[in-house]
Amino acid sequence: MENIDIDIITKIIALVSTIVPTIIIFIKLFKNTIDYSYNEKRKKLLTLKELNEIIDRFGDNFRDSFIKDDLEELYFSLRTGIETNAVSIEKYVELKNKLGKNFTWKTIKNSKSYLVFKDNHIIVKISYLEQIFTYFFLIIVLISLIIAIVIFILFYNSFANLTKDIWIKFIGTELVTLSSTMYLFYSISPALQAISIKKRLKELES
Repeated sequence: MENIDIDIITKIIALVSTIVPTIIIFIKLFKNTIDYSYNEKRKKLLTLKELNEIIDRFGDNFRDSFIKDDLEELYFSLRTGIETNAVSIEKYVELKNKLGKNFTWKTIKNSKSYLVFKDNHIIVKISYLEQIFTYFFLIIVLISLIIAIVIFILFYNSFANLTKDIWIKFIGTELVTLSSTMYLFYSISPALQAISIKKRLKELES
């Protein structure tokens, strides 16, 4: 077995130890934000349930016209992540049941900015130009990932010969490329979800 250059191993470890923690930090920050939002909504729901028992004394009209809707909206938001009024909840449920397959509340939530009400139904409103740009940026994401991988492969055998300055630039380039790629993909994700819903609805209508 050939001897492995210690410098190469050291630099590979340095690269991995730089990129991996960065990704983990981003994931933890995102998860903490989601958990905090979830817990806040849960507290509000429990508070409203407690208040509901007290407000029962004020009469059915007040409870049914105000508190009941608030509870429905909070519970729906807690379960799906979608914030809407009580009147619209049924339409979202109809949409999810109509889509079927692997379409989940997460898919619908992510594409909410493209969902509009028309003729008492929820439809997807995304222009042809927006779809073109979405696919264009998706191609950029894929190309960026390929470039990041190719750069790593090309420099793999030269790690031991890289100077400190070049090494720093290499790591910086990889981090910027990967971070930008992740951000771009996250930005176009709602549009991609909306396009998938639109295709599914068109498929059901045909």
